[in-house]
Amino acid sequence: MTHSPKWFLPVLILIGALLSAPVVSGGEGATGSAAALQTVTLAVDGMVCTACPYIDRKSLSDLPGVRAAEVLGESGSAVVTMDPAVIDPELLVTASSEIGFPSRIIEAATP
Repeated sequence: MTHSPKWFLPVLILIGALLSAPVVSGGEGATGSAAALQTVTLAVDGMVCTACPYIDRKSLSDLPGVRAAEVLGESGSAVVTMDPAVIDPELLVTASSEIGFPSRIIEAATP
């Protein structure tokens, strides 16, 4: 009769636990339901250089509940996909305005 190494049983238990754990996908603030997401379009003023859209996008993307943000300097707009159960659309306006890019909501739609 051969003996298994001492680490063998704990590793099997760990593998079993990992295989039976539920799988959760999605980014920060994910609720697991794509139907709950909302797309908000902002008019953004004050973007005068090529770095401005990147700065505003970073500010918006870092907010809890924001799944994606695209900021277009040439059109002065931002399109944000967010979870309205986590963040109010008005907070997008506040975040953009606080870093020097006054903005306003021009469209809010549920995809």
